[in-house]
Amino acid sequence: MHTPGFLLIGGPTVLFDCGELRWISDPTFDPPTDYGLLRKTQGPAVEVDDLGPIDVALISHHDHRDNLDTLGLHVARGARHAVSPHHATAVVGEHAFGLAAGEHLVIGGVTIHAVPAIHGPEDGARDERGFVNCEVIGFVLESDTQRLYISGDNTSMDIVRDIAERFGPCDGAIIHAGRASVPSKFAGQPLSMTGAQAAQAATILRARQVVVVHNTQWVHFTEGPDDTYRAFVEAGVGDVLDTTPLGQWGTWRPNPSD
Repeated sequence: MHTPGFLLIGGPTVLFDCGELRWISDPTFDPPTDYGLLRKTQGPAVEVDDLGPIDVALISHHDHRDNLDTLGLHVARGARHAVSPHHATAVVGEHAFGLAAGEHLVIGGVTIHAVPAIHGPEDGARDERGFVNCEVIGFVLESDTQRLYISGDNTSMDIVRDIAERFGPCDGAIIHAGRASVPSKFAGQPLSMTGAQAAQAATILRARQVVVVHNTQWVHFTEGPDDTYRAFVEAGVGDVLDTTPLGQWGTWRPNPSD
């Protein structure tokens, strides 16, 4: 019997199980590349050909190469289904379902809730559609036995509090941290959570297990895994932080009530 688990690939990308399905979040598989504004310094810990079949690709946003790159788009298009913001579906393909924050759908017995995310300072300038930086969604996945939160690129603790109030404790959380910073955007203010914010989010969510991503392989990620670990220990939640290395399968902790 397969034990449900997850595989960190690098950047924001995680291959994981929920319900009876195999998922991938924000697929990025390009080799080291200088995209101009952003620069990737390492390739993926797992190659595309080694992924196996994927049921659902989750895309928090398609606007930035550190969340969906050229090979990552190929992976998303090869999945049975994809879920993304509405305006990204034309890029991802006809198999993509569009969701806005507050909307949901069901695939294979798993309910996929799109939840808000703010990709920069909460008081940052908004675009013509009302978003800071660009439209980003996070996800809450609910199966019969598991509730997972995938943050997307979000800096808002108020949003995390709203999610915790709406859904209750999370069995697991995949949190984008790394304190992403680009000098030309919002004067270098964080575009994703710091390690300290990720630890705070873990506490708010009452998560039993936290997988922190979006803190490796890119120059603009100004905090790495060691910073994250220290922040969780200092916050007194080091026991919930999963430290499975890139490229190795980790295991979701079983629900004590099962």
